[in-house]
Amino acid sequence: MYLGIDCGTQGAKVLLWNARTEQVVAASYHTYGLISDRPGQKEQHPAAWLDAIKSGIQTVIADAAISPTEIAAIGISGQQHGLVLLDEHDNLIRPAKLWCDTETVPELTAFLARFNAERGAPVHHFTGIHIPVAFTLAKLLWVQAHEPESYRRIAKLFLPHEYLNYWLTGHYCAEYGDASGTGWFDTFNRCWSKEVVDAIDPALLAKLPPLIEAHQPAGFLSASSAAILGLPQGIPVSSGGGDNMMSAIGTGNIEPGILTMSLGTSGTLFTHAPQQIETQPHPDINAFCSSSGGWLPLVSTMNVTNAINAFREV
Repeated sequence: MYLGIDCGTQGAKVLLWNARTEQVVAASYHTYGLISDRPGQKEQHPAAWLDAIKSGIQTVIADAAISPTEIAAIGISGQQHGLVLLDEHDNLIRPAKLWCDTETVPELTAFLARFNAERGAPVHHFTGIHIPVAFTLAKLLWVQAHEPESYRRIAKLFLPHEYLNYWLTGHYCAEYGDASGTGWFDTFNRCWSKEVVDAIDPALLAKLPPLIEAHQPAGFLSASSAAILGLPQGIPVSSGGGDNMMSAIGTGNIEPGILTMSLGTSGTLFTHAPQQIETQPHPDINAFCSSSGGWLPLVSTMNVTNAINAFREV
């Protein structure tokens, strides 16, 4: 039995998968809210993710009437681009800023203009991907500008799925697919872009997580997290990835000729490419790395089902 967990913008889904019968034997969904006190602000407390995941795991194990010892491994999918910050004692510094947070527009606009002027080329020349406001870069620039004390405390930076992997295993790492949506990742060479990172803060590079291949595990379930979740200590936790990268694998979109459409809080349409595409004439294409060894050209819109849900609630 395997646990598949998706930490989305509106809630966390947990699936219990029977590999022998190739069936989902139980599923759960637990919601959580958004912090949206200022225009454009969209944040969440990572503790809410952990509470929802814990409840979801308990639900599927109870519904399937199995022993927790039957769980052989865990895989995490997460909302892309969010920013989770820990200090040197692994304490959360502030709530996570999410992909849909847009109060960061002025900081990103100023950074991109300054970078172009100083380097004589736009950021995407170094990263292979255009940087919209949804990317993690904008969130970090906002914290740097508006919460300098919080910024100075940063010891580790995570995307949501990376934070969950770290909480589960204690191993600090990132994989190429989700990392390519930060804004400081070189999608050509699959590494952190020193040019972009140095333009943010020369001290930042040493704080970024080591990169692993998608087929490598993020680590193994720690004793402390196993006790909280009621699961066996030491089971592997896969590298996991961003929700779109995991959707590509789940829909078989790992070779050219397939399109996947995902309609969630955002809407995305993406395909597979065996090499990085030329993005200069196509600024609306997010030329991500995939989590299957290729690339994932993707177009998106920020508002889909959250607009429907708001209308329904009215």
